[in-house]
Formats: sequence, C-alpha cells, structure tokens
Amino acid sequence: SNNSNNNRRFYTIGTTDVILSPLDGSSSAKTWFAFQTGNWDNPTTWTQDGSAVPTYINPNNEIPAPGDNVEIGSGRTVTVPTALPALNQNAVRIDGTLNMGTSSKPTFASLDGSGIIRCAADNFPNGNMSNFADPLTGGLVEFYGTSYEITNNVLANKVQINLTNTAQNITLAADLTHNGLMEVKRGRLTINNTANSSRTINSNADVLVESQGAIY
Repeated sequence: SNNSNNNRRFYTIGTTDVILSPLDGSSSAKTWFAFQTGNWDNPTTWTQDGSAVPTYINPNNEIPAPGDNVEIGSGRTVTVPTALPALNQNAVRIDGTLNMGTSSKPTFASLDGSGIIRCAADNFPNGNMSNFADPLTGGLVEFYGTSYEITNNVLANKVQINLTNTAQNITLAADLTHNGLMEVKRGRLTINNTANSSRTINSNADVLVESQGAIY
C-alpha cells in the first residue's frame, strides 16, 4: 500500500523585502512607478507597471497615498508642488530625480537608489537614509534656490550646493555626513547659525569648492 508520508513535502517561504512583500499579508500599500516626468499630484505621472518600459496602468486616476511605496526610474523627474501636504511614504527608490522644490519636508520609511533629490528649502526627507547614502550605490542631494537654513541632520552620499547666484547662502544649523563628493558649486555654505551649539560635518570623501562657491 502507498504510504502517504512519502508524499509529504515541506517548503520554506521567504522574502527579500518585508516592506514591499510581507509574508503575513498585512500590507495594503500599493507600489507606484513614475510613468513619465511630471508633478507628484498628477495621476498621469504614475503607473502600477514596474517594467523597464512601463505601460500606463492607473484605472482609478490615483496618486501615491500615505504609506504607499514609490519608485522613480532613471530619466524621469517627479516634482512635488509647494501646496501639496507633506509626503509620508513607505519605501521610496529614486534612480531618476525627485524635485522637492520648496514643498514641506517629507517622511520616507526608507530611501534607496542612485538618483537625485533636489531641495530648494529645508526639506531633505526624514527617515532611514542609509541606502541612499551608500558610497558605492547611493545618490545625490542638490540644495538649490535662494538662501535658507538647514535645521535637520543630513546623511547622504553626494552633496551639491548649487544656489541661484553667489550672493545666496545656506546656513547649516545641523550635522551633515557625506560618503561621496561634496561640491559647493555656487553660493555660500555657512556652518552654524547664531545658536551656541556645536555642529559636526563627517566628510568621508572629497570636498570641492568651485570658483563661485565658498564655505564659511
């Protein structure tokens, strides 16, 4: 007679990403991919097709909701309008460009990718930046625009100061760690404000000050 025990099989199920693919089925988050360059609050910017050459799949004309995952692929730029409420996303990957402009500071549970975040205000994201700051595979944060103060610690791979003109100034009232090149391309970077507090800059790579840049 057949022994049913001989037909038993045991399998172990795992995941490489507990955020995007949890095993307990608890996540209701969607994952959105930048379909084309556009504004964050425009549904035509987003698709649920994550292939290299995506098709537009967004039947309900949605944009990423709080807690959703977001990926911005190479060659695409997503701009966050100033009036949009502060973003609060789960896992975010940027291999293209995320232009924060002067919008509110967002919160990302994690940030990954080798792309660019452009900030024209004190709005570099809160969250786990360790992958975005990786010296081999991490990305770049560009601080641009006119004068403003940075009040939250910055952890990044490459950092670029690229203000509108040489008269503009970024005041660093926080700590900064960079693992790749830090370039002061145009404008001034002033370390510390008038507060009686110490600031720490951890430079784990070269610092380049261009002819139109300065550090005070």
